[in-house]
Amino acid sequence: TYVDLLHHFEDKLKSSRIQDFVTSGLVFIDPPEASSTFPPVMEHIPNIEQSVNTGRFAIDDACPTNSQMIGYEEWLFESYQVAKDGSKHPDVYVRLRSKAAQKALQNELIIITELKSVEWKRQ
Repeated sequence: TYVDLLHHFEDKLKSSRIQDFVTSGLVFIDPPEASSTFPPVMEHIPNIEQSVNTGRFAIDDACPTNSQMIGYEEWLFESYQVAKDGSKHPDVYVRLRSKAAQKALQNELIIITELKSVEWKRQ
């Protein structure tokens, strides 16, 4: 059912090991330079309703070391779109579960952006 799918999204988020995606380093589209200023993270969180992997901390999707992170971000985006569909469901329980899943997916994107910013700063 749709509610089971929303629970699946939340379970996958709980078991996520996104820190493992950055262990080999990320390759950024706009690499940091020694003279670069460190941008505030909250100003660079992509709008999950439109796209992911955009902005200051966008990583190169052609680089093999980025493939896990890119795949996970795409999953977040696609899952968010599915969860958003439940916002207009006639059953209030489904709408509440939909909102909870959307919030969890958005929070995960914030965590990813924070991880990317730490890696960007490290480089």
